[in-house]
Amino acid sequence: MGATRSVAETLLATLQTSMVNEMCSKWGFESELEDLKVTVSDTSKVLLDSEARQELDEETRMSIRKLKDAVYDADDLFDELLTVANQRKGRLRNDKLTEKVRDFFSVNNSLSITAHAMSQWVKNIMYQLGSLASSHTNFRFEADNQLTKEGRDEICSEFDVRNVVVGRENDMNAIIDLVLDSNLKDDVSFITIVGDRGLGKTTLAQLVYNDRRIRTEFPLRLWVDVLNGDRGKFEANAILGKILESSGRFYTDVDELLQLETPHQLGGKKYLLVLDDVWVEDYHKWVILRNFLMLGVGGSKIIISTYSEETTRVVGSEHTYELKGLSEENSWRLFKLVAFAKGIEHEGEPELVALGKKIVEECCGVPLVIKEVGSLLFGQDISKWRLFAKKELATFDDKEDDMIMETLKLSYHNLESPLKSCLSYCALFPDGFSIDKKKLVGLWMAQGYIVPLDGQSMEEAGEDYLSTLLQRCMLQCIERNEYGEVVSCKIHSRIHDAAFEFVTQETICVVGSIANNSLGDNIRHVHQVGCECSESCFPNKIKIRSYLHQIVDVSFPPLDKFLSSLMCLRALDLHDLNIKILPESIGKLIHLRYLDLSHNNLKRLPNSITKLYNLQTLNLDGCTNFQELPRDLGKLVNLMSLNIHDCHGMYIASGMDKLTCLHELTAFEVAGECFFEEDSSSEDDSSSSRKQLFGMLKDLKPLTNLRGSISISIPENYKNVDDDHSLDGSREGYLGGMEHLNDVSMSFRDDYCHEVSVTHEALLENLQPHPNLKGIETLALSWFDTYKVAYRTP
Repeated sequence: MGATRSVAETLLATLQTSMVNEMCSKWGFESELEDLKVTVSDTSKVLLDSEARQELDEETRMSIRKLKDAVYDADDLFDELLTVANQRKGRLRNDKLTEKVRDFFSVNNSLSITAHAMSQWVKNIMYQLGSLASSHTNFRFEADNQLTKEGRDEICSEFDVRNVVVGRENDMNAIIDLVLDSNLKDDVSFITIVGDRGLGKTTLAQLVYNDRRIRTEFPLRLWVDVLNGDRGKFEANAILGKILESSGRFYTDVDELLQLETPHQLGGKKYLLVLDDVWVEDYHKWVILRNFLMLGVGGSKIIISTYSEETTRVVGSEHTYELKGLSEENSWRLFKLVAFAKGIEHEGEPELVALGKKIVEECCGVPLVIKEVGSLLFGQDISKWRLFAKKELATFDDKEDDMIMETLKLSYHNLESPLKSCLSYCALFPDGFSIDKKKLVGLWMAQGYIVPLDGQSMEEAGEDYLSTLLQRCMLQCIERNEYGEVVSCKIHSRIHDAAFEFVTQETICVVGSIANNSLGDNIRHVHQVGCECSESCFPNKIKIRSYLHQIVDVSFPPLDKFLSSLMCLRALDLHDLNIKILPESIGKLIHLRYLDLSHNNLKRLPNSITKLYNLQTLNLDGCTNFQELPRDLGKLVNLMSLNIHDCHGMYIASGMDKLTCLHELTAFEVAGECFFEEDSSSEDDSSSSRKQLFGMLKDLKPLTNLRGSISISIPENYKNVDDDHSLDGSREGYLGGMEHLNDVSMSFRDDYCHEVSVTHEALLENLQPHPNLKGIETLALSWFDTYKVAYRTP
């Protein structure tokens, strides 16, 4: 539900833009526009009320679905109008806005839109939204029935909930003693951690895995998220493939490759392997995996975490450690750290302490429940605590599993609407799926779920959302980089269940192929997981806004037909599909914000891609055959992320300096002086009449919003090294304005794109990086030697 409300808020913001107001003024129906704004605002309120009502009868559910469909259709219409109008504005920069609008909506325009037709569309939208919204006025709830939503900054500035571990020191030491026990007879020994959901089995295993004593004893440590703990399918090959991936090898589930690679990686080595969240009841399937794992030398240990007693019996481990709930004392310690500012209870408010202890008593020592409840109550006044103790505790069941689910549902419903939309979108990924942080934030932005605060960029707001969901334990960090920044995460398995329960009407995660015409109008987001995708999978003109995939078979329907059926797409993932040519029809997807073409065999992109005015993310990572970006790339003025990592020898087209919204540019290939052509539009015969075809270092200077890392390749004979004019007359260097950039990697190459062992001191001086830069690395390579010159800033 939250996703649709976010769309309604995006629609309302669109209606308030100057461009839409100019168009409506031109047509003479300003009053209709004002009425539509009021109607959309009322619709947003109805959707908010519907979110608060956690259970709806079937009739109401169907009405809300119709209302959501109308919101999506209205958003598509106005997004298209605004997009094309902005494109026309860019082509007619020298004309007045009213003239642009008049030209845009003239009878000669390709859209053939008339004021009368537009008026009819607006009236139809108003009728649909108004009639549906007005019938739900009885949904209104008292404000006191919900917890107050604290501002994200206030919450994030307080105690970091995700790092809180209390009362597990004895458990950790007991398991470490078992792991380090040298008296165990077998070369490979198994230790099982068993306990109910939410007790922290994964957290405990992580404490053991990262302990200094363990790191010293086991030079080879491997962690695998099996994640079939809800009676999922147990496949030995899939787990072995994850083990290879954890050891730094490629992932595979092909029998022949596994039989070759697994003995090579594990055979004759002492290792520690953690298999997290395992469910296996078939002894024969377990034996297949066990036989591969018995290749280590004496002292190798395997830790298995599970909540299934049957799995413990099947595994038959020598040592089983039963994890229990926290003691009353430790439960209160954990609650205080989460619920009170700086973990200090309010001594002047004994009632608050009494309420807190009553609430903790009902949490049964389950850390996940204690953290979620404490996070909900953080920053609330005492009346909210009283309400929670009286009303919400009554929904807790004696069974821990039911209690956890009720707590997570409560946490989900009390999220701010944008956060709820972002978390709901994560249900699109399979349970336990490792999600790249940049990809996730990019997808959120593409759907319009992120609402920046004053002074924030959209990416900064997205990072803020992610931090909040991590802090609330709804997302879990999987990997961090050397600067402590999150690289990848996953949605907590129980949160995934709760979120998926509320978005099944809007989101579908497909396993295997999609049956012909099985995607109805209500489906907005698709993640296809399987090995089959045929032409019959997608009916014509479906309204999905996201298409993601994990298809292992490269067979895919003809792209031209595929794209023509998905005209409402905001996010399109076509990675690793052996695509050689991208059709011109890609330019028709005018709503598209996110495009992943990574790891394909593309050599270039069609020029029509520059028509994607709204495009925010373009991922070409791993397209090793790629040669050249479109000449008019500068038209993509909303582009925020351009990933061209491993696109070797590719020149950057001129016009990069226009992409001032860029936050990520992974590489920049500087052209030599030879890459110019005569400007036929100029009558000047001087060198100034030459038109630059490819990027120069000076094109980087306006990109002051760049973050992360960038790799810059420069010709050996680059001529602008000492050209002060290339710095536009200012003292600030090419990189001087990039205060958010972490790392710069530079290399020099000869005319044949071979990297050579030379550096340019003058060039490095002209770069003048910002003092915030954490590191510069100069790569100097020749045919016979390789060395690196690097320094770190203080």
